[in-house]
Amino acid sequence: MARTRFTTPKGEAVYPWLNVPDSRVFNGTPSRPAYKVSLRLEGDDAETLKKIIDPVVEESYQKALEEAKPADKKKITKAYPYGEEYDEAGNETGAYLFKFKQNAELKTRTGDVIKVNVPLFDSKKKVMTEDIYGGSTIKVAFSTRPYFMASTKSAGISCDLSAVQVLELSAGRAAAGAFGFGEEDGFEGAVEVKATETSESAFEEIDDDDEF
Repeated sequence: MARTRFTTPKGEAVYPWLNVPDSRVFNGTPSRPAYKVSLRLEGDDAETLKKIIDPVVEESYQKALEEAKPADKKKITKAYPYGEEYDEAGNETGAYLFKFKQNAELKTRTGDVIKVNVPLFDSKKKVMTEDIYGGSTIKVAFSTRPYFMASTKSAGISCDLSAVQVLELSAGRAAAGAFGFGEEDGFEGAVEVKATETSESAFEEIDDDDEF
């Protein structure tokens, strides 16, 4: 079954890894390469996205309850791919951070490994190659994937990155319409380039059960 794709309101990119995958080493072990970004939203925009995500989390939770042993049902909790933002003093800012991620390599059910990227578009829907830094204003196209993590008894969803549209590029330094992006006033990339392989072409074959 094809996944449903959603498009977020525009918000601020936080810790983006969109041009190259994050493969940093932690405790001597390289992490699995993945493209990722958190989207900072406030007010009505945050509520709009929560209304998309929350029902899907509830579906994942209800499925976990149905499949759980009776003794485990009360232990299962909901896991959301977003949380409140806090400042350096530990105070709530009133904003929310929504997490999006796409593994850079996907293994199909036949055992093949597919390398993917995240298509990046400017405000005029042209494919862009400029580096995207934190503070840029972006929209995110994504699909949801339910999971149940037995070790923590948590049920939730992962928000898989499909594409990103950059409306304002912070200094530091596929057809866009197919992802739900419209043309807007704002940042335009320097050159038009051809989109390369995306995760969307492999979605029906993916055997990928990772969660955030």
